[in-house]
Amino acid sequence: MSGEQVCEMLHISKRTLQQYRDDILIPFIKLERKILFREGGIIKVLEDNYQR
Repeated sequence: MSGEQVCEMLHISKRTLQQYRDDILIPFIKLERKILFREGGIIKVLEDNYQR
């Protein structure tokens, strides 16, 4: 997924997404100059941090 798609999915800003990356809160991969996110990785982080 692209950064824009992740921002839309999580309802966050691009800056917040950058901070999450910097803090290694969400997994990402870097291919040349592109940063991509696996949808499964995002969902796993959400499930692992979900509190009832």
